[in-house]
Amino acid sequence: MKEFSANSAAWWQGRFDVINAFFEEGNTQRAKELIDNFRREDPELGGVGINIKFSELEKRYTEMMPKKEG
Repeated sequence: MKEFSANSAAWWQGRFDVINAFFEEGNTQRAKELIDNFRREDPELGGVGINIKFSELEKRYTEMMPKKEG
């Protein structure tokens, strides 16, 4: 198994892949929690490119949530 240095593009891609797997398995709340936790570590979520993927996944999460009436 190849090791990647922390904060490398491959390392962030691996994080995204794990979070996406949670999302695809229906564990969307856990996926969102992980994104939030990683954002606290690095507000840029790995930088341009990979952070777009995280944003798209968050958008999908938001679209799944019931709309608040008010």
